[in-house]
Amino acid sequence: MSRAQVCKTLERKYAAVLGEFVAAPAADNADSLKEALAAIQIVIRLWEPDWLPDHIKPIRPKQSYATHGIQSRLLFEFIGARTGSFTAMEAAEYVSVRLEALGETIPPIENIKINAHNLMRKLESKFVVSNNTRPETWTKINKK
Repeated sequence: MSRAQVCKTLERKYAAVLGEFVAAPAADNADSLKEALAAIQIVIRLWEPDWLPDHIKPIRPKQSYATHGIQSRLLFEFIGARTGSFTAMEAAEYVSVRLEALGETIPPIENIKINAHNLMRKLESKFVVSNNTRPETWTKINKK
């Protein structure tokens, strides 16, 4: 590896660790993150003595929301228990409450609403039918 590649790799690692530290400065592993930052700085300075960490922007870790597919399962649960018309916001509020009850990380309500709306569009004419109103409402199709 060339000198530039080594420095770039170490800078990316520094930015990732810095992002973890910035995201949760009071976390249990804050001391180990500080130690890791200091160790990476030392190694970078071996390669570039005039390197300054001030220009490195932290790379925040991705937030992991609810486990894969749980929102869809909760939306199906909502549709199954529902009688009458409903909006995507009502479905999103239901999913949010259920995620909280399950102890899952809750994404922003607007994201859940968009997911609910997209799922309703996919399910249209199979399980639900649009009422063509604003805000858009759906009615569950009762199959006999």
